Amino acid sequence: MQRSQGLRCLNGRSITKIAGTATLLAATDGNVAICKFRIALAIARQDQLEARLLMPAELGPYVPSMEDIT
Repeated sequence: MQRSQGLRCLNGRSITKIAGTATLLAATDGNVAICKFRIALAIARQDQLEARLLMPAELGPYVPSMEDIT
């Protein structure tokens, strides 16, 4: 099976962790909504934990700055 360009594979554990991180980020900010920026930030943090290289093109306009990741 060939992957579409620009898409990458995430396993179930990574998806669960990303969702949990995005939820915590929203709660920390006092919001009940999980916006696309928080999801992008959670993906970037998960990639850091997994020692993956995240290319800015993968997140498009939702690329978090490095200050937001740490």
